[in-house]
Amino acid sequence: MVRFENVGLRYGLGPEILRDLSFMIPAHSFQFLTGPSGAGKTSLLRLLFLSLRPTRGLVNLFGHDVSLLGKDEIADLRKRIGIVLQEESEARHSDYPQWVGAATAADWERLGRRYLERTARWQTRARFTDKGLSNWQTLGAIFAMLPGAKVVHSRRDPVETCWSCFKQLFPVGQPFTYDIAELATFHADYDRMMRFWHERYPGRIHDFIYEDLLADPDTRVRALLDYSGLSFEEGCLNFHQSTRAVRTPSAAQVRQPLRGDTARAPRYGELLDPLRAALRRAEAQARSR
Repeated sequence: MVRFENVGLRYGLGPEILRDLSFMIPAHSFQFLTGPSGAGKTSLLRLLFLSLRPTRGLVNLFGHDVSLLGKDEIADLRKRIGIVLQEESEARHSDYPQWVGAATAADWERLGRRYLERTARWQTRARFTDKGLSNWQTLGAIFAMLPGAKVVHSRRDPVETCWSCFKQLFPVGQPFTYDIAELATFHADYDRMMRFWHERYPGRIHDFIYEDLLADPDTRVRALLDYSGLSFEEGCLNFHQSTRAVRTPSAAQVRQPLRGDTARAPRYGELLDPLRAALRRAEAQARSR
């Protein structure tokens, strides 16, 4: 994740080239930078790639204040910026997944090593979790790169999920959440893709259903841990007592015990009928493909 807070940049004693920049770029997202000549695009990219430091304000990359980093740490962060598959596409001059059929077992092993090298700094425990929002789109590549990977597919009622996305303002990175019809189509494509991955890799993906968790937390949590090769601890059920920092939109919710009254869609009644209808249409179209 990239976060700028009131960032300003000037060269020498000249005027500020960039002034009061504040924005956030979520991890695993693609962004476009545009603007007229002289608007400061190159200077912004140099800040992002750590070849410049801001004159004032905060630049935070993946939880690190760049003003406090040494040269070795900056080199590590530079390696983290970018996506392994995207770089492979650039090297092959072909978009993913068009080059997948030409990739050999050695290629996938090489890409897996590169991913592990780039994330080594954050692998501080025996298990390393990558919760990228778009991981479901590349599960085939993930299994090829990391044969030992465990994939947990967390899902909830489609109306609840889509409504939660729609009412949450994502400043960047999730444009499909701004429109009901597009959101429904996106969810249908995701659902269709997950059915495909289950068929392609039977037994490799663990479905973790939110409603089942509410009905029987102990059983569902233990099943998840068994799949993951982890031992049960009481803290797994008492997660709300953890003091670990949380920087997601659910930061307040994780400080509360598991609750069975979090469904919001029924409260809106027929007001969400357009969403329900859009989901039915999108699902029917997805199944007909």
